[in-house]
Amino acid sequence: DHLEDLVTERTKALEIANGLRAKGTPLGAIDILIAAMCLNRSARLITKDNGFKFIQVVSPDFSLEVR
Repeated sequence: DHLEDLVTERTKALEIANGLRAKGTPLGAIDILIAAMCLNRSARLITKDNGFKFIQVVSPDFSLEVR
């Protein structure tokens, strides 16, 4: 269900954002939403942005490849 996916992604995004803030490494909202969408879909993110590595600290299931 599309609405359920949106709620799940927003909830995960808030968890990520709160975890990052607690660690002193806040990121932008768009990056956090991208990570939440990847987590919800069990998708791997391939990027050149090293900032996404901070998300793996608070969400170890986040699959990331930085090139």
